Amino acid sequence: MKDNPITSLPPHKYTDVISTLSQVKGWEIKQTNIPNTWRVTQGEDITVMVIDTGWSDHNDLGENCQKGISTVPNNNIDDVEGHGCVAPETYIHTNFCGIEKIETLYNRIPITEQYDEKTESYIKDVRSMGIKTYSLNNVTGKTEIDNIQFIHKTPINDKIIKIELAGNINYKLTAWHPIYTYNAKQHKKFDINRKRADKLQINDRMIFGKGEFAGHLINDYYRTYGLKYRRCINCGYKHEFKRERKSEWKCKRCRNKKHIDENSNYLVTEDLAYLCGLVLTDGHIGNPNRNQYRIEITSTTPEILEQAKQRFNNLGFNTSYIRQEKNKANRLIIDNKELHSIFVNLGILFFKKTYNQSLPEFVGKSPYSVQCAFIAGVIDGDGCISKTTGKNRVTGVSKVFIEQFGCLLNSINISAGYQISKNICCSGFTKTDGTNAIIYNSTFQSLNETIIKYMTHPKKVERALNQIKNKKCQYKARRIKNITNQQYNGSFYDFTVEKNHTYLANGHFVSNTHVSGTIVAQNNAFGMVGVAPKAKIISVKALGDNGQGKMSYLIEALKYAEKIKPSIISMSLGSTEGSAELESIIKKLHKMNIPIICAAGNDGAAGVNYPAKYKETITVAAYDSSGNIANFSAIGEEVDFAAPGIDIYSTFLNNKYAVMSGTSMACPFISGVVALLLAKHKKQEQETGKNDCKTVDDIRQHLLKYTIDKGYVGKDNSWGYGMLDVEKLIIDESSVSVNTPQKDNIFKRVWAWIKARF
Repeated sequence: MKDNPITSLPPHKYTDVISTLSQVKGWEIKQTNIPNTWRVTQGEDITVMVIDTGWSDHNDLGENCQKGISTVPNNNIDDVEGHGCVAPETYIHTNFCGIEKIETLYNRIPITEQYDEKTESYIKDVRSMGIKTYSLNNVTGKTEIDNIQFIHKTPINDKIIKIELAGNINYKLTAWHPIYTYNAKQHKKFDINRKRADKLQINDRMIFGKGEFAGHLINDYYRTYGLKYRRCINCGYKHEFKRERKSEWKCKRCRNKKHIDENSNYLVTEDLAYLCGLVLTDGHIGNPNRNQYRIEITSTTPEILEQAKQRFNNLGFNTSYIRQEKNKANRLIIDNKELHSIFVNLGILFFKKTYNQSLPEFVGKSPYSVQCAFIAGVIDGDGCISKTTGKNRVTGVSKVFIEQFGCLLNSINISAGYQISKNICCSGFTKTDGTNAIIYNSTFQSLNETIIKYMTHPKKVERALNQIKNKKCQYKARRIKNITNQQYNGSFYDFTVEKNHTYLANGHFVSNTHVSGTIVAQNNAFGMVGVAPKAKIISVKALGDNGQGKMSYLIEALKYAEKIKPSIISMSLGSTEGSAELESIIKKLHKMNIPIICAAGNDGAAGVNYPAKYKETITVAAYDSSGNIANFSAIGEEVDFAAPGIDIYSTFLNNKYAVMSGTSMACPFISGVVALLLAKHKKQEQETGKNDCKTVDDIRQHLLKYTIDKGYVGKDNSWGYGMLDVEKLIIDESSVSVNTPQKDNIFKRVWAWIKARF
């Protein structure tokens, strides 16, 4: 099959409108008396699949618009518009930098940023780097692993939404930023809803990671290194590298002068990760600047020290010993320069560790079992497992570590937050400036069995197992406690994620969004209103962000329609050539009784585009408010009806509105009318048990009954059968005989036509 190009049908003109104070009813809505039909139906339970350039989001849409799929390679379903979703201090989780602030990740990416005028943002294309993150499957509600394609940095000088979750987890989001919320229903069923940030409400709940992929972002063990050596090329003897020498280097063993500088390499195993967690909380390492290479772990629990000693032995470091202290906690001590170097290289601080320590990068870049072992070490060190309430915690004075630790727990399906301890003044916890340090608690729900397997403290293990047995504190989402508006002037960041369009931020799922125009608008107090304001849109992307695509993309989109069976398919796109496969899938959908409504095209006398050219489709031309056919509207025998298509006021990109013209505007008008028609007959079927509008041919006949003949008498190449009398179509079918199109002053127009020619 020749993969012919397809393209969107661009409007001939548009004018941006920043905002509206009250709802606008466009001339096409008023002239056809559509508001009068809403007492019968507003399109309830009807789904229109729109195949175009992708996902749309707008204040005026509410929940009327839903994501479908993208059939365009390397393009997610969103249009590239409206980036800048989360604040720079938001923690994200990737295989590139573990758990880190999104601004830090952006700055670390070694790719030159490009400015995109369309989105007014800076973009780094990371598709070649293989950067992965966690995403949410909004159908199953479970974690999946997804590829990050682009990272965006957008200047924001506007009001933003600040959200506070239970557990003191905070978000700063742009108003248009979508959030998936989680609602419990009866019989253990749950709904996942998509809401804009400015539509969120207190007590809505945000989702964190769960499912078989939670925590499994990375499979390979993290590799670290120890001391730097100079290895003799001649005899292989390793010399510890201390400093550059002014004199010529010689091997101490064979006196050879040739050498290679290298580091010893180590895999971060579960044993090493556990010891890092224990040293980070209940231990310390010496200052190498003072030639101090001792590692100490202090504990009142003998089992922890014995287990730590055994783990050092497992790693090949057999020189550790336990010192018994009088009236003090005992200490495990090991003096080893190589091991000390490993801990330092893994990110364990040796000076003021308690106040400045962050979560080591290797933790978020390690396999699930290693993450669990590290968490076990932290809990054995500074953790508390509740005996009765399930209110577990890890205590520390480094706010950064406590926040990152909570994000780590959330990403592996353990709900976590943080709070300031009531003991904010504690002896021994003073900063270098003499002020008291603030003590933070990372609070979390029941642990999982993998973490408990690596823990050693007998009481903590016992209590953790009891919590699992009693199902204590096992949450699926966190509740929103407070929502405020703030003025913000700075940069926001966003990911373009390939498959599910979501990612973990501060331990909970947010969505990456790009804002575009739409067909359906709500019947509310602002903006504008659509033809069928209670119908639903499923947006499918078969065209790239530049409005260009291929026939194969469209065919895949129609195969998706075959699978999900929408009520209506609406397409404002076209190609100068068709294909046998395209015609075949359209015939198949026609037999499934799914009406396919297409824009005729904007090429005037050049003719109707494909797929509108196929007889199975309903092809729509455009006319203006004075009842004149548009001079750009495609002409051909395939035209079925004409609809309003000039100076149409509707939703547009970035929460704006626009006045646009084209058959692209006429096509969705007919789609909306058909939605009203189908919804009406569905209601009648529920009341009477009869429905005479089940097939595409039925739909055509109903439309023909209420068509006002325009142009030449009967069907012509510009108007088709004419324009629809929508009010009578929906309200009063019985007043018109079947298959007899209404005549709009037909005698006068015929007489005028005769006089003009004779």
